[in-house]
Amino acid sequence: MDLLAEGPSPVKTLLAFAVILLLALPAFGVTNTTVATGNLSDGTKWSQGYMPVNGEDVVFAHNITWDAGAGTRFPATGTLGAASSTAGTLTVAVSTIGSCGIYAASIAAGTAHCITATGSTANTFTASGATITGGTATSIYAINGGNCVYVFIGLLTGGPGSGAYGAYIPNGTRSVTVTGNVAAGGLRLNNYSAGSLIVNGTSTGGAAGDGVYLNGNINGCTLTFTGGLFGGVSSTNTTTFGLKVNQIAGNTYSLICPALTNSATAVALGGAPPATWTNYNGANEDAKTITMVNSGRSNVWVTQPLDHQVLSGVVIGDLTGNRVDATAASVISSHSYGDPAAQTAGTYHPTTVAEVLDTVSFGAVSAETGTYHEAATTEVEDGIFFGPGSTYEGSFAGGGGATFEAGFNRGIN
Repeated sequence: MDLLAEGPSPVKTLLAFAVILLLALPAFGVTNTTVATGNLSDGTKWSQGYMPVNGEDVVFAHNITWDAGAGTRFPATGTLGAASSTAGTLTVAVSTIGSCGIYAASIAAGTAHCITATGSTANTFTASGATITGGTATSIYAINGGNCVYVFIGLLTGGPGSGAYGAYIPNGTRSVTVTGNVAAGGLRLNNYSAGSLIVNGTSTGGAAGDGVYLNGNINGCTLTFTGGLFGGVSSTNTTTFGLKVNQIAGNTYSLICPALTNSATAVALGGAPPATWTNYNGANEDAKTITMVNSGRSNVWVTQPLDHQVLSGVVIGDLTGNRVDATAASVISSHSYGDPAAQTAGTYHPTTVAEVLDTVSFGAVSAETGTYHEAATTEVEDGIFFGPGSTYEGSFAGGGGATFEAGFNRGIN
């Protein structure tokens, strides 16, 4: 008996529901690989016979072009599994397609760039994956960029290949936002001028390279790291940083981050320093801006001091110091001052109460009163001058013989 041929029934309804449910479920465990060069939306270019859908792993073994028929979101709904490249690259002309994005569990390059986003446009390209990893070959990137607005969601990290960045953006002037952390070899920006990079997380160097590397002309850009910068590693051949900025004359940039934390062998920030570093921990905290200047030593930069913190006549950066060093005579004799390695002892003798006229207050906040008693003219022999400038003449008259005990004579025999 054919149950399905007899019209609606509980069994027929249940089977129909099961078919619909199976079609709606993500295709977990399915790998959809390109079989030829062509458009993203062309099912004949895919091993499964259709454009990849939610849950499927995707392998670009051939060059694929993101066409208008593919829409602006890949996949149309949900999230791909692992998206990777072997010998092919997905290329999207963001200026033509418009703002668009790929959403996957992970994005990784092999021996070819995984995704190349081209065009100079204010449109946004989004790449989302728990990890976005550079290639296995030299200078192969997960995201090879153009001059559009970028949003990366997930951990940007370098691959095993030399210079294989998670994302590489040359000649960019538009904003780049990373929602997540940047690990060693995660992001390289070339000739990134007047742009704005915001990393809503940390950037840390490592064996694969600097966390973020800015090369070329970067004049006028602003770099923000909400989680701070962390030093990488140092070896005989290389040193890596959380952020490295290539030193080129005229390069200026502003840095906003709450902390620079050095590792045991490498500092957090390498190369050219920022024109200003704004150190803050959130919108509710006052910004603390530090101006960086050259210390006078090659490639050594320090926070700019105030003029009264620098010895008079010494020039540092754009200021001349006005601090006058102490002299031995101006430092109390029981104290030392100056260079900690070769201190100078003071010679100044502090006044004691016995040296100050009684009823006169002196010392710190005039807290002490002298006990010295000033002589009166009647206490000094007449004809003797005393007092300030020896302007007082004593009036005390020397005693006569009658004032001495018997057997004593006045004066010297």
